[in-house]
Amino acid sequence: MSPITRIGMVVGLAALLVPSTAWGEKRVTVKLERSPELAVALAGKLVAAVTASGECGREIAGLLTQDLQAHGIPVAAQPQAHSPAVSIAVQVTRCEALPREPLRGAGLPAVNISRTEGHVAATVRVVDAASGKDLRKAEIRGDAQKENQSQTGQPEYPAPAEVKDIALRRALGDARRLYVPWMESREIAFMDTKECNLRAAYDALKRGDNAALLGLTRTAAAECKGNPKAGGEARYDLGVALMLARDYAGALRALEDAGRDKDSRELVEICRSEVAARAALAPKPDEPPAGGASQTGIILTNEFVIKLVKGNVAEGEILKMIAAHRGRFSFGPDEMHELQAAGVPESVVNAMRSKK
Repeated sequence: MSPITRIGMVVGLAALLVPSTAWGEKRVTVKLERSPELAVALAGKLVAAVTASGECGREIAGLLTQDLQAHGIPVAAQPQAHSPAVSIAVQVTRCEALPREPLRGAGLPAVNISRTEGHVAATVRVVDAASGKDLRKAEIRGDAQKENQSQTGQPEYPAPAEVKDIALRRALGDARRLYVPWMESREIAFMDTKECNLRAAYDALKRGDNAALLGLTRTAAAECKGNPKAGGEARYDLGVALMLARDYAGALRALEDAGRDKDSRELVEICRSEVAARAALAPKPDEPPAGGASQTGIILTNEFVIKLVKGNVAEGEILKMIAAHRGRFSFGPDEMHELQAAGVPESVVNAMRSKK
């Protein structure tokens, strides 16, 4: 037997020994709806303070405070007694906007380009106000570039202050996933073997038919329950389908039961995080109904309502906050003038009066 023949036989034998999952596994990119990363840390708590240090610290603290309020997260001007609270500290490590080397573009006549680049980087720490314990730590960054072009000479550079402001707001957008729901794009494995009709489920996933995907994977998991290998693959696919349907509790059960290795473990951790976040955000049985008074220590003021209005918080959301928390409002001539000048709707003023 020639060496080439022997090599061919060895390769062929090796191919036969490769587990079938290697041939039936596809890598797909899916979009998962994620809860705010601070959902658990912020649940039922007041943000007692937002502080920042470093270059641009005051600017980013102000932007963050306004944005928290605009998304319905109360930030106290001063600590409130007996109120569960957290503080947010921002350490800015980079904040700059500088002109870069001028460029000369192609063409006749050639285009002269002046560029200004801005960069912001910071660490955000969320701390329990009572214990001083770190609840969350995250890195945020924002990058920006603007350019001016001219064919008659070197143009002026874009203003550094303007570019720096763009970078700051992009860093704020990076921070938003801490307190606002967000979408994650993630590449994961999906089984598409012929067994249990998983190939049809994969086809449904490819065309974005999540309803069909969920139905096919449910059927596959039930019909292949007695098959250790194919049944595990079917339960794993069912877990993926349930995640896409935002049923993270059901997905967690299916994935834990599937028993796959790395892919399953990573998705299990996501599911556990989402189950905890949703539990933290869900209304508690002892919470007052909508329109009832809250027993928390949060007290709303004229100044707080004005900040909500200026932060473009929806009128309905402001009314809900007034209904759910105690208020300490004033309605003298000066205070009424301030409310009117800030554009506070009449319905909100009337709700404030009812809490006095």
